[in-house]
Amino acid sequence: MAIKSVHKDVDIVFLREVNEGMMSSSVVMMGAGEFRPNDEISIGMRVITRTRRRRKVTAVHEEPVYRICCGMFAEECRKVAKEFPDVRLEEVMVDSMAMKLVMNPQQYDVVVTTNQFGDILTDEGAGLVGGLGLAPGLCAGERQAMAQG
Repeated sequence: MAIKSVHKDVDIVFLREVNEGMMSSSVVMMGAGEFRPNDEISIGMRVITRTRRRRKVTAVHEEPVYRICCGMFAEECRKVAKEFPDVRLEEVMVDSMAMKLVMNPQQYDVVVTTNQFGDILTDEGAGLVGGLGLAPGLCAGERQAMAQG
């Protein structure tokens, strides 16, 4: 018996920076937060658009509210997008993305976002295709990687 999913033909790659953002370990507990996302997420954007021939990247943030961390994240995405004129970058606010992902997930290809927003959106995306156990994940660094699925 097949697993029933809410939508058909969903093929989204989520890229989420897990080292920085509003959920970055002890700095949140101390109230310091972070101020500069590194360009690792952008490197991931470069790799995935080249290797999978993806042509649309959706950067999800909340720049009007979190001007420092989301502003810098959005700025980095825009900077990298200029290197790839054949890849279209769209920017979506996270609350709007949560709704759009449920209503029409087929419109998305590659979604890049910050740690906290990615934590929520990847679980939502997994729910669209049958649940967390059916959505593989990869946490990759320079020298090590951990897969889950």
